[in-house]
Parts: sequence; C-alpha cells; structure tokens
Amino acid sequence: MGVPGMIIEHGFHTVPVMRSLAAQGTLKVQWARADAEGIAEGFGLLKGMEE
Repeated sequence: MGVPGMIIEHGFHTVPVMRSLAAQGTLKVQWARADAEGIAEGFGLLKGMEE
C-alpha cells in the first residue's frame, strides 16, 4: 500500500529579476496559491466545488 505524496518545487532562481519578484512578495503569493490549488486538486479535494 502506497503513501500519497507530492513534491512541490519552485527551482533555484539565479536570475536577479526572479529573486527580486520573489522577495517582494507578489510572486510568493502566486506560488502559494498555485501550490494550494494543486495540492487540493491532486488529492481530489476540489471535486464538486464550483469555481
């Protein structure tokens, strides 16, 4: 029997513009939202919910 799991990666940002956007917070919010939605969808938690 397997254990459900996911790996979430945002990568290493060697591009100064990406590091700056991530540090400012805007990009972090977008990543966090995408992570939460992806996890919920991946575990079937969005079934039957309207957008």
